[in-house]
Amino acid sequence: MRENEAVKPTIQAVYLAAGLSSRFGGRIKCLQEVGRHGETLLELSVRQLCEAYPAISSLVFVVSEATHLPIHALIGEQFYGLPVYFCVQRVPAWRKRPLGTVDALLAAREHIHGPFIVLNGDSLYGVAALSLVCNHITAAKTACMPGYKLREVLPKEGRVNRAIVQTDERHRVLEIVEQYNIGFEDIEEGRYTGDELTSMNVFGFHDTSIFARADERFRRFLSELEALRDDHHLQQQQQSVKRCSTDENDVYAHKEYILSTMLNELLHDAQIELMVLSCNSIRTPLELTNPGDFAFVKNHLDLVGL
Repeated sequence: MRENEAVKPTIQAVYLAAGLSSRFGGRIKCLQEVGRHGETLLELSVRQLCEAYPAISSLVFVVSEATHLPIHALIGEQFYGLPVYFCVQRVPAWRKRPLGTVDALLAAREHIHGPFIVLNGDSLYGVAALSLVCNHITAAKTACMPGYKLREVLPKEGRVNRAIVQTDERHRVLEIVEQYNIGFEDIEEGRYTGDELTSMNVFGFHDTSIFARADERFRRFLSELEALRDDHHLQQQQQSVKRCSTDENDVYAHKEYILSTMLNELLHDAQIELMVLSCNSIRTPLELTNPGDFAFVKNHLDLVGL
């Protein structure tokens, strides 16, 4: 370190890696070897994060019962010289799917003690975008997210979910609403212009107060979900309906509570200030969602500076 160089405040990183990867054929996306030398996507992501902000103090991986052992085998108890913590996001017995990214965030709560960044384990964001987020949460007293134009973050083939963001003139988020199953054809058919500002599910939080708010909102969601389940079972009993299905079409069985939805609720209740950091001049992120994404990511690492 140079004599006059200031010591950066430390931050922690939370990687979300508990998803089912249903669109990707059930394979663990973050463990796919997309690097030029056989590196997994997760290895490349952590490398870029450490380059973006050298004062990362620890890595927290939110995993599922299915992804825990494979990811642990790669990461171990230390990774890139950083201590590693694993948190298992468990699925209730009455469901087959996780309860969403808010539940995943809450799983990491006991290990987070100050500013932290949350990011998907199946995405590569590039050093510049990660640096923006990390530097913001150590200098400002607001949460933040990088913002991208919709057309820049849609896969060439297939569909994805994206949160559309509305901001004011000071780049404060007014609304963030998840849109489901978006593809390029939606732009071609005029449903979107392609210039909409979107989230790539990477957020920075300057302190741990988000956990109390997330816990309150998640408990409310869970109560509503359990009421739906109980009502569904009551209707079955009253109608004497015997079903052999796994209730996959029932709302309580698949509905999730996700970060963008929670943040939107907090924004409407003035419980959080969320800033958008413009990424218009920054490299386009890469992610694995559909099977066809693997070849694209592997062959276009230059888009995130690799």
